[in-house]
Amino acid sequence: ALACAPAMAQVGNDAAPLEFRDAAEERRFHALAAELRCVMCQNQSLADSNALIALSLRREVLDLMREGRSDAQIKQHLVQRYGEFVL
Repeated sequence: ALACAPAMAQVGNDAAPLEFRDAAEERRFHALAAELRCVMCQNQSLADSNALIALSLRREVLDLMREGRSDAQIKQHLVQRYGEFVL
């Protein structure tokens, strides 16, 4: 059981699921999360990853959306932080 502990520490537990204001916000969020790549998993989208960093980035994407940033601005922000790989 202890051998699995490090791997389990890497998986996010979505204790507080994201709540969307409306269907349009939810659609936009899911489209962005499907386009962006998890910086830890490398072969999974942000939407598909269970890594803690993916959980954090999903929340950040929603926050940036609510700040009024466009999809292009959100992508550029993430590229500046993590590199082109996130695309």
